[in-house]
Amino acid sequence: MNEGDPIRILSDSFRLARRAWFPETPIMSLTGPSKTGVFSVVFLAICAVLLGAILWTLEFVQDDSKGVQHAIRDLIEQQDKSSAALRSELAALRTSLEQGNAGFVVRDGAGTGVSNGAGAARTHTVPPKPTGTKRPIGGMLVNSRNEPSTLNRWTSNEGIIRTVLNYVHDGLFDLDPKTLEPRPTLALRWEVSDDKLQYRFFLRQGVRFSDGSPFTAKDVAYTLALIQDKAVQSDMHKPEFEDVTKCEVVNDHEVVFHYKQPYWRGIYALGLSLRVYSAAWVRAEIEKMAAKDRASYPEGSYSTEPGGDKFGELYNKIDMPSVGTGPYRFDPETSWVRGSHLTIFRSPNSWWFRDHVGKWNLAAQRWRWIVEDSVLWEEVKKRNVDVRVVDSDKWFDSFSKDETLLANFGKYQYDHTGIGYSFVCWNHRRPLFQDARVRNALMHLIDRKTMLEDFDHGIGTYATCVFKRWYPEYSFDIEPKLLDIERARQLLDEAGWKDTNGDGIRDKDGKDFRFEVLVPSGRKEFIQWGQLWQGHMKRAGIDMQIKPMEWSSFITSYYEREFDAACLYNSHTDPWIEPYEEYLPSQTGKKGANNSGWVNDEVVELLTKARSEFDAEKRREMFHRFNHIRDREQPRALLLHGEVIVVLDKRFKNVIVERRGLSPEDWYVDEADRLYDDQGFRIH
Repeated sequence: MNEGDPIRILSDSFRLARRAWFPETPIMSLTGPSKTGVFSVVFLAICAVLLGAILWTLEFVQDDSKGVQHAIRDLIEQQDKSSAALRSELAALRTSLEQGNAGFVVRDGAGTGVSNGAGAARTHTVPPKPTGTKRPIGGMLVNSRNEPSTLNRWTSNEGIIRTVLNYVHDGLFDLDPKTLEPRPTLALRWEVSDDKLQYRFFLRQGVRFSDGSPFTAKDVAYTLALIQDKAVQSDMHKPEFEDVTKCEVVNDHEVVFHYKQPYWRGIYALGLSLRVYSAAWVRAEIEKMAAKDRASYPEGSYSTEPGGDKFGELYNKIDMPSVGTGPYRFDPETSWVRGSHLTIFRSPNSWWFRDHVGKWNLAAQRWRWIVEDSVLWEEVKKRNVDVRVVDSDKWFDSFSKDETLLANFGKYQYDHTGIGYSFVCWNHRRPLFQDARVRNALMHLIDRKTMLEDFDHGIGTYATCVFKRWYPEYSFDIEPKLLDIERARQLLDEAGWKDTNGDGIRDKDGKDFRFEVLVPSGRKEFIQWGQLWQGHMKRAGIDMQIKPMEWSSFITSYYEREFDAACLYNSHTDPWIEPYEEYLPSQTGKKGANNSGWVNDEVVELLTKARSEFDAEKRREMFHRFNHIRDREQPRALLLHGEVIVVLDKRFKNVIVERRGLSPEDWYVDEADRLYDDQGFRIH
């Protein structure tokens, strides 16, 4: 015990008390006990008992106190470790999002710094030993979407095409669903020159396409050249690669991309967006297209190489996807049953199953083309569709009480990196929408409060920026424009739109204020929203009509610019959002990324400058400036940032909501629970 020990102090106190009370009295005399001696013995015996009890109690309390103290200390240490881990995790994610430099290393002057996508140094490209947990393989996941107009990923920007074909085609890396850090796929490691003008990728060896042909660096270079071909209708993809001057093939497993100027997002454009096609497959398809029309394409009059004669003209006719290296394959004979469904099958040749264990266990994935909402939900309840996003009003009003649905399906509600915002695109090619006062007036006639609170049951927030609210580029000082009919009338008056003939419709220069909003017929909430706005528009003297369209017709009209206004949803392909190509004058043509056709010189200059700014703080300032200009001009009416409610059949196991949302990468189905065989035929 130390000098401050309470037991030691109490014991010493008793000894001092005895000496003070009986200073000269011995406990036992040499001739026998005296009266004083007996009294002393009895008193000291009582004291000894009391002292023993007190000492025992203090020892017990002290031991218990020490145990509590140790437990508290352990808890604090655990909390500190957890907090440190969380802080570290958030700091890593923030660094990834703000600086755009996760997963690679900038080479020093000697060019020696190298890192693989997971951050560990490597000097070779031999695949790591497989890791993971073995899962049952088999079964099928059935989804439902609108049927796309094509499956050529480079001539379209439809979300369903990306969703399906990202299972078929790999990029050079992808994002870890848990951390959002770059994860090696076709490239095992990569490095960036210190001037940010060269990106070197070291490719995984022994990789084959689903048809068994080998994947090499030449396929990477061919895919880039295909996208950059001026005649290929890939205008919505070209801006991501416009600063790449060439892709140098060093050898079969090494490529170097050369940039004409630094681009902060370049590593992600190359790693995530460049999904690799087979050069041999494209050449063969070009030959097939030419053979169908020999009168127009006699032998020797065209090239199978990007940039060559009539290459783009022929490539644009292809509506099937290339073979890929991904975990699933597209079968040109059976996969796409037009008007019915699309099925992709687990690819036995994929490197994924050689280098990973327990990944992509489902034997097939299918998307059914069901347009009618009532038909779709009947199919869900019959377990003919396994997964579906549920409108919040439908969930709270009926599905949350549906015993059949609850018995077979689990409900998930979450936000993730891909969730963007709903919006109305005004076609600035129409004179009606060219005045910013008019566009602001229309914004004040859209009742977002009712949309959010009543229709969506408060799930989500008002959208004022193209960035997500948990990104540092989001401008919280921008106030959302809500329903204000009087303000809308005032703005329309200022813009010269007045009811001069008393028919209740505003007019200007002999033209009535009438327009049509296109909405996809499969999105019931868009129709409900439009009907809500319609009444407010009428009160302000505007005739707005809603035109539901089947998806393929809708997207064709949208890309061909044959619309007044269109209501749809914008999603994000990755966490590093850059609103660049959507505002370029070069992207206003058909199938370009600038669907609204709005051009602002200040915005173009600002976003162009931001592309080459690697300082995250400076780039963020530019994006905030852009947010305020966009809010002032209202080129598109941003509506709501939402969350999703998803129902998923309970037979799927190991389902976890990650930062990227729900992904079937780690799911599996026990054999006894399977409803479909490996070819997609119903078992039960």
